[in-house]
Amino acid sequence: MRASVNEELTNSEFAESLWCNVEVDHQQLLVGLCYRSPTSTAENDEKLSLVMEKAVLLTTAHRLLIIGYFNFPEIDYSSETVAGSSTAPPAMFFAKTQELCLFQHATDVTRIRQNQVSSKLDYVFTDEENLIDVVNYEVPLGKSDHMVLTWKLLLATPLVPSNQVKYNYHKGDYQSIRNSLQMIQWIGWWEGRTVNKMWMDFSKVLSEAVDTHIPLKKEQKRRRSRLSRHTRRKISGRCKAWKHYCQCRSGRNLGKYKQLRNEVRKTGGRSE
Repeated sequence: MRASVNEELTNSEFAESLWCNVEVDHQQLLVGLCYRSPTSTAENDEKLSLVMEKAVLLTTAHRLLIIGYFNFPEIDYSSETVAGSSTAPPAMFFAKTQELCLFQHATDVTRIRQNQVSSKLDYVFTDEENLIDVVNYEVPLGKSDHMVLTWKLLLATPLVPSNQVKYNYHKGDYQSIRNSLQMIQWIGWWEGRTVNKMWMDFSKVLSEAVDTHIPLKKEQKRRRSRLSRHTRRKISGRCKAWKHYCQCRSGRNLGKYKQLRNEVRKTGGRSE
């Protein structure tokens, strides 16, 4: 594994963040750590949104992980609702993460303090839904009231070797199979045998004929069709729009889904 600081994002106008380029098993991962103060100004909130947008749109990494303390207790990503005005900082931040097609994986409370309402202030964002397996909520460190979050990041799925025999039926010698079956005296052979025994005999003979007269397929390495980052974002947005439409079947939500579906088709991504 190799890691280096992403100077362009780290030196952005939003100062409370650190960005690193990480290479793991030939996979490029961009990791961002952000801190938004409870006293953050509207201008600072705008800078946070801009650096996150820049990370999503301008980087060449295969995967994206953004974590940190964002201090937006008004946002509930589980129900996709925001308390307060639609023009307030929490609603604007939520809208920006939705626009960037980011998936938020921390669904439980992350800050617990005695005599105060527990809240979700720490977020774990990725640009693909299945990158995070399970988020664990561990006990706080020292006197901190923030829970320690751990998770598994699935950058690649190991290939499972298959021992299955695959026949190339298109190149089989079926005339030879028919000839070999016609040479067998079936009536005399099966006289006095049960149906199950006859079926077992026939299956064995046919299997031997297939092994003899049908060649095996040659192993071919599959070429991975790598979609561009832009296309993957469009596909993620399309999936989110469909979920929103299923939750609230309105003409507006359906129109948004159709718009993203058409954009995916134009970029060459697969569509249903």
